[in-house]
Parts: sequence; structure tokens; C-alpha cells
Amino acid sequence: MSLLRLEQVSKQFGRTRVLHAVDLAIEPGECHAIIGPNGAGKSTLFHLISGLLRPDSGQIAFEGKPIHGLPSEQIARRGIARSFQISQLFTRLSVFENLRCALLWPMGYGCSLRHLLGREKALNARADALLDELGLQALRDVPAGELAYAAQRALELGLAIAGDARLILLDEPVAGMSHSEAAQALALIRRVTAERTLLLVEHDMSVVFELADRITVLARGEVIATDTPARIRTNARVQEVYLGTGAGGQSDA
Repeated sequence: MSLLRLEQVSKQFGRTRVLHAVDLAIEPGECHAIIGPNGAGKSTLFHLISGLLRPDSGQIAFEGKPIHGLPSEQIARRGIARSFQISQLFTRLSVFENLRCALLWPMGYGCSLRHLLGREKALNARADALLDELGLQALRDVPAGELAYAAQRALELGLAIAGDARLILLDEPVAGMSHSEAAQALALIRRVTAERTLLLVEHDMSVVFELADRITVLARGEVIATDTPARIRTNARVQEVYLGTGAGGQSDA
């Protein structure tokens, strides 16, 4: 059984058709990338999966159970975590405090913020373990809003994995980074998401071809191909509508 399955999912805003009859299957343990030119519907697809939007038609199932129409917080609690293009952090709280907040619900504390004020050993230990895993221990007490951009994205990845989500949606994880920062981010993603399932939207094609096990290509709201990176590189229709002749390089889509 696929971990995530979309069947004939469509969405439009007014008269503008954004997604049309999208079929997509994400298998457990794979890194699956979604690519396509601007306006292809990639962000809308992520919004539908994470519950920020509802599909006009079609079905979305996670672990065999329907999730379309559920509010985003319920979808998150079922095991889907998401990072955004723009970092979503508590900017005035420290790196450590951000991680403790993210751990409240998955560790059984619910929304009880009073546990952040006490000496919850298990909560603190798990937050410290995540700091080590993310390589952010040296920035433990720095307010998140004062972090360099790459460190903010690393922290956001930590928030996404804090609840041991079974599916992680990464929205342009290396956007705005230098070449060296992007290389470090890729190494971090590989390390902390090992054996997890990833659904990735990324415009940097070198990143996509390096990370992805399979790639789905969207164009004008429709799936035009789903295949391995090697076959996507040589797919004539994909080259025509998106990759062009330089399939191994970057795109500004």
C-alpha cells in the first residue's frame, strides 16, 4: 500500500484551473520530487496534502485512510509534517525552545505550555538530542530570529521531524542558499531523514536529481510524467515543457 495516494485530485480558483485529475502515489521510504514550471500547481498540491486547501474533487489518502477535507492540524497529527518556503519559527524563542514547543504534542503533553516552564527531563532530553542531530547545539540559546538563513532552515527541518512524522513535505529546502550552504543542507537532509519518506518541491534541478528516487513532473496542473531521475532526464515531453536541453542543470522555474 502506498503511504500517500492522490486520485483524480482537482482544484481551481474561480475560472482558473490549477490542478486537474492528478494521480500520485508516494511509496514508503522514498524521496519523491515534484517539479514543473511556474504556475504548474506545485504549491497548491502541497497545500491540498497538508490541509491548507481542500480539493474540489478527487481523493487523498494517507496510510489508506482519507485525509482530504481534514483541517491541517489533524493531518499533522496523523503523521504528515511540512516545511515552508518562508521559515515558520517562533522568532523570539531560542532554538532549544522552538524544538521543545514542537515536541509537546508528539510526546504526549498536548498543548499544555506549562510544561515548557518546568523541568520536564524527557522533553528537554529529546530537544537536546535533536539539537545534536541538527548540528545546532552551539546555537542552543540563540533566538531563532537571529539565526543565519541556513540555520533557520535547519531548525525548521528539526521542527518537521520532531514528531517522528512518517511523511515530510519539503518546500524548496535550499532556496536562497549559496552553493556551500546548499551542500551542507543536502547532507543534513540525508542524515536526519534517513528511512523517512520525503515529498520534495525544489527548483534547483541538481538537488532534485541528487536526492530523488522518483520524480513527478507537473505542467499546467496535470501530471505529464512520473519516473526515475534517469528516465526523466531523457523524457522528450519533459524536456520540451520544462527541462529543455540542459536537463542536468538548474532551472529558474
